[in-house]
Amino acid sequence: DMFGAMRLTMSTQRNIDNLAALGRGEKLPDTATITCREALEWVTVNGARMMGMENSIGSIATGKQADLILLRCGDLNMFPVTNAISSVVRQATAGNVDTVMVAGRIVKRDGKLLFAELAEKKNALLESGRRILSDVGLLSDA
Repeated sequence: DMFGAMRLTMSTQRNIDNLAALGRGEKLPDTATITCREALEWVTVNGARMMGMENSIGSIATGKQADLILLRCGDLNMFPVTNAISSVVRQATAGNVDTVMVAGRIVKRDGKLLFAELAEKKNALLESGRRILSDVGLLSDA
């Protein structure tokens, strides 16, 4: 959940900044040393760079894959949006994701995954989880 990761990172940095200010005998800072724009770049541009894929993903540019996420900004946790980047970083959750496009192909629309045979894949995942729990003795066969 990259939304949660961005918020956790921002909160952690805020805590580090606050502790440093207190250690210097200063008042708590009004803002963190990390901006929302930087947090968003970590999970987009810098995430692509870290994977060595910055030439094909991570930003919207000619020649790159069309990987896009559209959020429902009218949802209560997002409304009203006064600063798009701040709202995405500070308020958005996976539940706000309406549409996802990967390499120009829509894979989620109206909040629903569009993968073929999704039910079969979910059943296979459920069986795999049960097998793992059984193998480690956390699930009885009864």
